[in-house]
Amino acid sequence: MKYLLCLSLTIVTSISIAQDLQSSQTQEASKGKSFINSSQPFLLIDDVNRQAEAWATCVAVWQIMSELFNESKAQADEYSNLGNGAKMAIVMTFVSSVISEDKSNPKKFSSTWTLAKTLMDSMPEVRLTSIMADLEARGMDAWSEDFKPTLAQCTNNLETQQMYVDSWRSLAASGLLDFK
Repeated sequence: MKYLLCLSLTIVTSISIAQDLQSSQTQEASKGKSFINSSQPFLLIDDVNRQAEAWATCVAVWQIMSELFNESKAQADEYSNLGNGAKMAIVMTFVSSVISEDKSNPKKFSSTWTLAKTLMDSMPEVRLTSIMADLEARGMDAWSEDFKPTLAQCTNNLETQQMYVDSWRSLAASGLLDFK
């Protein structure tokens, strides 16, 4: 019975926090420091590895939001879909860097594609572990102050995320990508 009461309180608290996070996602957080190490739009981050890390952080953020809203299937699915889009943005960050090179070659493209497919799963796992470890170490209040601006950054970059998803679809339709 105690376990059930504890679980119920956790769910109620999580939903309350998630609603607070969702309502403040477009407002700039005054106290918190984002888990993303750049304040500029992701597309302007020159280093492809740092840009991919920003997208991986967003995958983790959308996954957390999906879990927080698991009582509402539609809302949870929406956040899950945003996470899938952020995964595609990781891939396209690497692929677009190769495509933009003047002397790109098919072998390099293939290698980058293979690497990107691996990183789209492993990078978000690392970021999620880091963010959740931060929650465990600092507690909910301090953690949520940093989560809010991170959520806002991910939300502010949704247009670029969609651009990457659309680019991936174009590449997939062109036959350049190997899905094996």
